[in-house]
Amino acid sequence: MDKALIRLVLCFTFVSVTECLIYKKWLPNTNLDNPSNWNLGRLPCGNDRLVIPDESPVVFYQLNTTIRELVLAKDGEFVLGAYSTLAFTEEPDHSASCLGSGADVEFNITRPADWIDPLNWCQTSSESGSCDDVALLDNERVPCVTDNVIFPTGSSYYVNLGSNLDISINTIKVSGKAYSTATFDTFLNSEYGKKIFFPLTGNRSRVTIRRSQCMDVTGCACGNEQGGLLDAICALQSPRCARPRCKIAFRPTGSCCDMCGGIFNLTYGSGFNLETLRTGIKRNFLDGKAEYQGVSLFVSKITDGNVQMVLWDSQGGKLSSAVAHSVKVELDRDIKDGGFGYGINKFTLKTSDDQTEPTAGGLSGTNNESGLPQSTIIAIAVGGGAGLMLLLLVAFLIYRRRTRPSFEGDAGYQIFDRFSLRNIRKPRVVLPASLAFSWSTPPPENVGYSQGFDNPIYGSAPLEQPKAFELELTSTALSESAEQQPTSDHGFDNPLYGDMQVSMFSDPTQVQEEKIDDDVAGMGEYKNYSIA
Repeated sequence: MDKALIRLVLCFTFVSVTECLIYKKWLPNTNLDNPSNWNLGRLPCGNDRLVIPDESPVVFYQLNTTIRELVLAKDGEFVLGAYSTLAFTEEPDHSASCLGSGADVEFNITRPADWIDPLNWCQTSSESGSCDDVALLDNERVPCVTDNVIFPTGSSYYVNLGSNLDISINTIKVSGKAYSTATFDTFLNSEYGKKIFFPLTGNRSRVTIRRSQCMDVTGCACGNEQGGLLDAICALQSPRCARPRCKIAFRPTGSCCDMCGGIFNLTYGSGFNLETLRTGIKRNFLDGKAEYQGVSLFVSKITDGNVQMVLWDSQGGKLSSAVAHSVKVELDRDIKDGGFGYGINKFTLKTSDDQTEPTAGGLSGTNNESGLPQSTIIAIAVGGGAGLMLLLLVAFLIYRRRTRPSFEGDAGYQIFDRFSLRNIRKPRVVLPASLAFSWSTPPPENVGYSQGFDNPIYGSAPLEQPKAFELELTSTALSESAEQQPTSDHGFDNPLYGDMQVSMFSDPTQVQEEKIDDDVAGMGEYKNYSIA
């Protein structure tokens, strides 16, 4: 495990987040002692002539050397560092690196380096530290909103801030001096600042110093994928992209190039730590694995709040795809066990070998946000649907019972007779044809069923009547003018039981048998009454 990664782990484990800062250091300079700043790719020798073109920026001189001649720009600036010595001589230089010297060596920095160029930055763990070997996507190689920007002391710079861009960073130091948003804007408008930071065309981009580092252990989004910054970055980086060597490539969020390998999109829960995930995957699948030495791991927070993890290799993605499938098995196992190892709730995976999208889950597949396995969710859905159907059926039967008509003329209702609860709760009593009760309004004809006896005192709808009807009992079998007389000393006979004169309240030993009228006993005639 490299030193930078160890420090990050220690920071997020044992030290407060405020002490674990990420620095982005500016690499290009306009120093005279930088071999890449000269057209011959080497430092000037003792018998060379140094030529600084008119369009050159401020040149910083910080070494002791001897040259034959120096040609300065008409409107340039040559800054001598502390304790530096520049001497002139006509003697040839016999050092091993200058045997072919004696020519004009021209300073070749005539164009400013772009702020948004990923090649112009490196990540460090301290202000004066060396560059760390950390895999970063293109947008993360340029200073993010939570990064601290360092322009090292002892150098001069020539920087193109670009035009009409909103650049946000945490802090900035130029040659050891820190700035806020207001003071840096003042510096940019100064005479010296205009020689270092300026736009090539248009209005200079605005730089906002937020002074708010990332305090979230789950990670913070870089922010450079918004506001046109990623498009500006990719305008420089895309022409450098190598052609992918796989049939199915993908482009991660924040990358300017298509890549081969595997890409995870992860949703996390409580207890998740970005560095724990990074170090865990690196330790378990990459470190010490000779067969996977060429695989790079990118782990980052993206603007939608999820975490993106990319495995990439330059050999067509075969190695990184194999690692991705192994990582999937590990994450599936951890989610099934409760997610205590990595804190991941759910993820999707795409690989360049088959472009499948397997989704992590418990025993039977995908987990939702609450962590329930798919089988449990399906069982709950099916049970809920069955319960809803049962409730609807019961509601229908209750509704039908309350709204069912008093006759069965409509065949649409007859089909549900077998499901009706009335047949169970109410017995059907069919009266003899000769006995019936009639109201002032005749009942509908062809009544096919009976709901029992209606109390003639309250009518067919007793709950709707404020008081009892005043009814009169009349006989329909006799003449309307005939008046019914008592048939015995006991009052009127019950027509359902015939002309029995035996009182049900008398002593049965004292009751004398009485002859029943032959025509009544023989014909079984019942007296029919109606209520007028």
